[in-house]
Amino acid sequence: MTINPFYLLLFTLVYIQVARGQEENHLFLFDGQFQRTNPSILGLKQESYLGFLIDSQWLGIKDAPKQQSIFYDSYKDTQNLNLGGVIRNRSRFGEQNIQLLLQSSYPLQLRAETFIHLGFQLVGDFFSSEYNYLRSVDGVVNDPLFQQQRRFIPNVGIGFTLIRNNFWVQAAVPRLLDQYLIKKSPTIFLRNKLHFFVGFGTELTTNQNAHIIKLGGYVYNLAYDELTVQLKGTLGLRIGEVLFGMNSAKNMGIGFQLNQRNFLSLGYFFQFPYLSSTELNKTNHSLSLLFNLSPKNIN
Repeated sequence: MTINPFYLLLFTLVYIQVARGQEENHLFLFDGQFQRTNPSILGLKQESYLGFLIDSQWLGIKDAPKQQSIFYDSYKDTQNLNLGGVIRNRSRFGEQNIQLLLQSSYPLQLRAETFIHLGFQLVGDFFSSEYNYLRSVDGVVNDPLFQQQRRFIPNVGIGFTLIRNNFWVQAAVPRLLDQYLIKKSPTIFLRNKLHFFVGFGTELTTNQNAHIIKLGGYVYNLAYDELTVQLKGTLGLRIGEVLFGMNSAKNMGIGFQLNQRNFLSLGYFFQFPYLSSTELNKTNHSLSLLFNLSPKNIN
């Protein structure tokens, strides 16, 4: 059995770019994106909501990376335990990943103006790969290398968010057992290393609370080997929020989240490389639909 080395090399290079781009280079701007990284953010908004998030990368390229997410946060001021979850489907060329997260957070008051949320999540990752568009040059029809491969990996994650006045800091390990579960059979996509997500920020009010400015910084290594640093800024207006972000992977994003206090909130942002030497770094688009199950009245 002989494999055309050109197609194998091309396939490997493209997949490395996907692995680096789909997670590491993707900006975190929407609440639904943050929820899958840290379960302790459940209940922070003191609202119950159901959301849908769609991400598309490299538009115009067949089978380019895409992902769809459903996320839920159940909040009641009469209970101490907040529950939620995420269902996430990712596809990138020959690989598909369906991820289920069952999440909870427990808020504790440490001092008069100091709170901490402790988060825990159960994670189930189902991976499937099928490389139909690669073929052996010797005409082998049932090439084992290109057959569908399936794998299920259970896991757990932990995190916390500490809030004091208008300042906050958070840290999480979304998949705590990766080093042990993947140690014997790591792949280019499943690394036997500890992944983490750390963030901090503050909230400022101006013009008699007419405008709210939120500034945040994040450090994470969620998929590939590179450490990524991201900055995020939010300008809150009466009609919604304007979002801006940039990261050390030389990507920048700008977007909006409208009508956050209404039943339905619509969000959109696009991401683009501000320094790029490759045609693969095309604009990425994200669309968010957020249903507020406990809307507040606008004063």
